[in-house]
Amino acid sequence: MNVKILLLITLSTLCIVVLFKDYNNIHSRIGKIIQESEAKLSLKTIKCSDNSPRWMKNSLEFIINDQKILTNQIAYIDSNQNLHTCLSGWKNGFIFREGPTDDTRFRYASLTKVITHHAILKLIEAGQINKDDFLTRYFKELNNKNFVDERVTTITIENLLEHRSGFDHTKSLDPIVQFNHRSWCPYNIKKLTNIHLDFDPNQYYRYDNRNTCLLSLVLEKVTGESFQDYIRKNYSLSTKNIKFIAGPFEKDEVSYDYRNNPAWSNSYYKNLDFNTLAAVGGLSGNASQFATLTQELINSKAHDFFNHSYNAQKSCEFNSFKTCNGYLFRYYQKNHVSPKMYYRNGSLAAATSLLAVTENNEIVVWLGNSSLPQSDRQENRLELFLYKELYKLYL
Repeated sequence: MNVKILLLITLSTLCIVVLFKDYNNIHSRIGKIIQESEAKLSLKTIKCSDNSPRWMKNSLEFIINDQKILTNQIAYIDSNQNLHTCLSGWKNGFIFREGPTDDTRFRYASLTKVITHHAILKLIEAGQINKDDFLTRYFKELNNKNFVDERVTTITIENLLEHRSGFDHTKSLDPIVQFNHRSWCPYNIKKLTNIHLDFDPNQYYRYDNRNTCLLSLVLEKVTGESFQDYIRKNYSLSTKNIKFIAGPFEKDEVSYDYRNNPAWSNSYYKNLDFNTLAAVGGLSGNASQFATLTQELINSKAHDFFNHSYNAQKSCEFNSFKTCNGYLFRYYQKNHVSPKMYYRNGSLAAATSLLAVTENNEIVVWLGNSSLPQSDRQENRLELFLYKELYKLYL
């Protein structure tokens, strides 16, 4: 074979290998170039329901410009229990131009935890669970077992509700969201006997999926039902078209944009166990229905719906995000005389979400089709922007 032809074939093969090996990175770079242009077009797609307050459109403009999340749903239930909605972007991407509707499905990510924790609060209210009980009390298979770390036996239900149990995903592996890895929770509760905690239970707050997963196992022990069946039945999910994710994307689901975090791609669901994710981030639906469901939860007047334990309250930095975590929500307050905003945010691959509830029981649900930029994951600019928009009269 001619040496020049052989060299050409070799170089071509090498280019193809490099291209496919680094495809996501190359695609992301190209995508970033056109993202700014798409953002300008996305601003023009914003549509809000009649009589929607101006701050809703302002919020979508901020999300598109600052967060570079182009396809969004936002639902707001005001103090008179009227529902307002706003939308932006495209259901299946810019090329197809079809806009999302109020019924377009998004993955709720960790907003799911609100439902899981609420179910536990209702069982506490019914006397089936005591929040001061030790976790191990609910599992006969742990009786008379030797624990590598005896502190595990002192974890209470309240500790799990408030993410103060001793698990810290920044120090030890959170198995719930590991690729191609079978998590011990919810499948093997006996694994608790071999676990080392990262800090003493009730010492401080650290958000971790293992807390909510363990609560779902307590629910199953107490009710005798599977977690998913119990939640479907007791929260009327089918009437709201809210579903547990099985993995693949639904036909009515939005397409996701991975440019803000190219570590993820559309095939991520093939590598995760969605039964493991069910209690911590497994639900999907639209913003309006989650706002309606949240309104039902508030109206049910569940025990301690907005409350914190004394220890959690004592360690709160009320004017700093991510420190004040109660049984269902985190909360933020600019100063001692300003109102509180209770909130829960979520992120799963390119699905990002935020639920906020005001002291007047106004409800905001935002769902986006991309992850937050790296900088905002620490700075909470979206939550702060929303707080200012909701409470302009107080600032």
